[in-house]
Amino acid sequence: MVEDEVGDALVTLARALAGLMGPYGEQDVVAVMSVFSSRAGTALGLEELSRLSGVPVERVRRVADALVEALVLDFEGGDAYCYERDVAVELELRMLLERTYAHREHLQDNVARFRSRREQW
Repeated sequence: MVEDEVGDALVTLARALAGLMGPYGEQDVVAVMSVFSSRAGTALGLEELSRLSGVPVERVRRVADALVEALVLDFEGGDAYCYERDVAVELELRMLLERTYAHREHLQDNVARFRSRREQW
């Protein structure tokens, strides 16, 4: 378990992200946590999370399990998970969303510049 200098367990999205390597880790966490954030206190199953987030069920399961390990979500049994609103997690989610959008905009700008240069040739 990750601990800070006082010895308290860190409850963070970053901790969950550390266990989710791959091209979709951050995007999947943002999508799944956005659903949970809008439905705090409500138990949600994997199928419903998949439908609401647009993330395939197998990736939702990986994200949810990582978030349980990071103490962000509670496992309710079966395939249900619940998120109890946490100010620190909400702040971290907002920063993660901003970073994700900035990265996406940067990529779109690069593609637009590439296309513009290509048309000039």
